[in-house]
Order: sequence, then structure tokens, then C-alpha cells
Amino acid sequence: MPSVKYFNVVVRFGAVKAGMGNALKRAFRQDDILAKVQPRRASVSSQLMHPGRMALFSRATFRPCAGLRQLARDAGMSAPVAARHLMRMSAVGLVSEVRAGKKFAIVPLQMVEPADQARFSILSGDKPRQAMRLVVRGAAPNQRTLAAKMRTYQQEAGAVLSKLVSADLLERTERGREVRYAPSARFVSMAEAYEAREPAFRGRLLDALDRDGIAPRTKARRGCTLMVEVDRGGGRAFVELQTNPLYEILR
Repeated sequence: MPSVKYFNVVVRFGAVKAGMGNALKRAFRQDDILAKVQPRRASVSSQLMHPGRMALFSRATFRPCAGLRQLARDAGMSAPVAARHLMRMSAVGLVSEVRAGKKFAIVPLQMVEPADQARFSILSGDKPRQAMRLVVRGAAPNQRTLAAKMRTYQQEAGAVLSKLVSADLLERTERGREVRYAPSARFVSMAEAYEAREPAFRGRLLDALDRDGIAPRTKARRGCTLMVEVDRGGGRAFVELQTNPLYEILR
């Protein structure tokens, strides 16, 4: 049985009955909307006009360095379908697959510096992300408080904190018998760097959408979150995009 590997997910295809062709195409979203519409620019073959690919791209800006399966869940599709869409976006430079620590991760438009990719891969997980946000805000300076805020066991909170300390995102200090946690100097430096480069990335992001042929129009901006109106071929639609990879943690 032949197989194709997309973003480390193997999709296998066997012989199918003639009557199953359309069903199989629908299952893998091969009945692409792009076959029925024309981009605003006649010379442009749009990738992001497809709602599934736009959903993946949007989620990737909110969780840069997330893995394939996590992005697929966020976008409401299976991993093989997401892999196929990500391959198409990768071919035109909208996203790239990078090695981040022990796993592969998806980065949109070089949003994250190579030196930070392993750290962002950790922060893409729900629990590390939640823990980091609580510590940064000063709402959970110790393991006991963090466990209560996260509604989990202290052992699990301790494991998450240890992972963040090992990644040099948090620093651990002892005050008498109490162990406390705070953002590390490395994290503070990252936060300052990504805040400074946010305007340039925002411009690069909107330029990429324009080159893709979906005619973006920024309708609203809340901090580092953009509400952008885009062309969907048969009409206009709205999509949210993030321009600072640490904004969800810092805000």
C-alpha cells in the first residue's frame, strides 16, 4: 500500500472503489475551494484563501513552535489533513517545520528566532503556558499557589515548574523554607526583544497575506492581536492573528 509522509505523519492510500472517489476527496479536503474561485490577483495562486489553511496559519501565530497534532486540534481537523495543508503553506514560505528540542515544531514566517525555538516549543503546551502566565503576573510565586490556580496536584505543578526552570524561562530561589519562582533574566530579555521587533513582524505578516492574494485589511488591533478582513473568493471573512509570540503570556 503506497504512503506519503507529510510533516512526520504518514498517510496511507490503498485501492478504492470508483464511487468512493468524492468521499475520499472530501475526507482529505481535496475538494479545495481554490478550484472554484479566483484570487483577487489573477497571477497569484492563494493558499490562505482556503479556510482550513487560514485556520492553521492563525493558530500558528498564537502558538508558534507548536507541534502538528496540537495545531490540528486547535484548527479542528485531523493530523493527516493538517499535514497536507502545512506542506502546501511550507512550499510558499508561509510556515516552516523546525527541530525544537526533541520534537518538530511549526513556525509561521520566522516569527521565532532559531535560538528560542526550543523554549517556545515548551511554551506551546497548555500547562507550561498557563504556569508561565501565572508566574509572570505574580499570581503564583510558589508551587502550592500554582497548583491551586491551575486546579491540579502539587506534583504536576512541580513538574511543570521544573521544565520551565530547565529551559531558563523561570528562576528558582529559596527564601527560608519556601521555594519561589520568578521570570528569568533570559525570559525578560526575550520579552523585550520580541516587543521591539513586533512592528516589523506585523508589517511582514500583512505583506505575506497581500502576496498570497487575499487582500488583507486591518479592522482592529488589540495590543498584539490583529483582526484582519481577508478575501475568501466568494466573499470577505475575518481572521485573528498574533504579532508577538509572547503576548498571550505577558498580557
